[in-house]
Amino acid sequence: MEQSKKDAVGMQKAIIKDFASNFTYCNFYYYYDTMQQAITAQHFVGVLYDKNLQPVTQTPVQEGDTSYQIAYFGRYLQASVQNDEAYNTGSNIQRMNIVNYQLKRLPDPLPNGSIRTGITEVWRKVFNRDITYKSKLFDVYYIRSAENISTEMNKYYRGIK
Repeated sequence: MEQSKKDAVGMQKAIIKDFASNFTYCNFYYYYDTMQQAITAQHFVGVLYDKNLQPVTQTPVQEGDTSYQIAYFGRYLQASVQNDEAYNTGSNIQRMNIVNYQLKRLPDPLPNGSIRTGITEVWRKVFNRDITYKSKLFDVYYIRSAENISTEMNKYYRGIK
């Protein structure tokens, strides 16, 4: 139990430091994963936190806007159906995932954190970066990812290389 608490704090600090230092594409906000239902229901006030970790008092998303994206670090799970049976597919590799307002994966070629063609040169660079947090007991870690996602978004949405 104590290690789980340490891991939660360590992951939070690593993610905040990474985004504060390396994500430049657009404004961003934080939220606790326990508030995921509020986020998908588009309830942001008091749920989102700004760069200074202060709760937002005005919604940063206009009512009805579904163009925002959500980033999370972890394993990507995707609901699939085969032979009329539902199951989840995913990856054992934890990475930064970018999803839409319904927490559904953005399709390629949109920047979504996916590995598009196996182990690519880009993925090697991301995976070989410093692991900025690693649990002493569990398979919990954070790899610095914000800069790569910011770069990919700039390339795709703004044509900046």
